[in-house]
Amino acid sequence: MYTVGKFGHYVLAVCRSRAASKGGIDHMDTPLPRGNASHLVAAGYDRAAEAYARLEAAIPWPRMRWLQKVLHPLTSGSAILDLGCGSGDPADIEIAKSHTVTGVDVSLTQVALARENVPTGHFIHADVATVTFPEASFDAVISFYTLEHMPRTDHAR
Repeated sequence: MYTVGKFGHYVLAVCRSRAASKGGIDHMDTPLPRGNASHLVAAGYDRAAEAYARLEAAIPWPRMRWLQKVLHPLTSGSAILDLGCGSGDPADIEIAKSHTVTGVDVSLTQVALARENVPTGHFIHADVATVTFPEASFDAVISFYTLEHMPRTDHAR
């Protein structure tokens, strides 16, 4: 079964995932609305999560040096938020070596993989555009490959 959505000049078609039926995933109380961009991105990453992980593992991660520049000045045990954490590999694995990590991702499958890859982390299934945390909850926030998955109208929020 396919869900089709049109956003701007783009038409997306993705297979609906069964990952939503798996238990044990933290999520926000409000489910993602069907037919919006977040739902389509979630369904796509639910379907492609394992193939994407294999692709990412094929070469050294090009953003690792940037992540290390962010982490270097922080004291050990700092709280780091990763918006659009995906499977947690490699960023959250690196973060968890010296810090506490909280990851947020729109894909249930990616959140499940992140929990496997980074057992000391806390991973939440939610839309990064709407998730909220108490003020001063984190010492640093990172986000790789996330903004391009959001409608431009959401960037200003």
